[in-house]
Amino acid sequence: MIPARCLLTHVRAVISILILLSICRFASASDSPADLPKSAIERSHITSPGSPVFVLKAKVLETTNPANSDYRAEIEEDWVAPDKWRRTVKTNEFSQLLVVNGEDQRTIGSRLLSELASDDRQGIL
Repeated sequence: MIPARCLLTHVRAVISILILLSICRFASASDSPADLPKSAIERSHITSPGSPVFVLKAKVLETTNPANSDYRAEIEEDWVAPDKWRRTVKTNEFSQLLVVNGEDQRTIGSRLLSELASDDRQGIL
């Protein structure tokens, strides 16, 4: 039977070797060991050109009073490319959609919902 201390040392050694092998696997032949941290950081950005499409969704609320709907929001960001994405923010009183498509950037509905409803009733929208 292997003592627990010896087993823990072996497990740590195996994990260290696996981490080192995974770093070496993703390093290109031109990467020097000194450049590996910089290269790893560059490759880990989810918003870099060529990164896969992603969607982030968050629900925000007041943790000390979660029943209070005045302090709740839903935020969603759809990312296609560094120059092509959109963000939606929704609360009970406010809604905003920000769309970025290259140089074109548009914000829709950045006022209180009650103001938008008022404008709609008056035929402004």
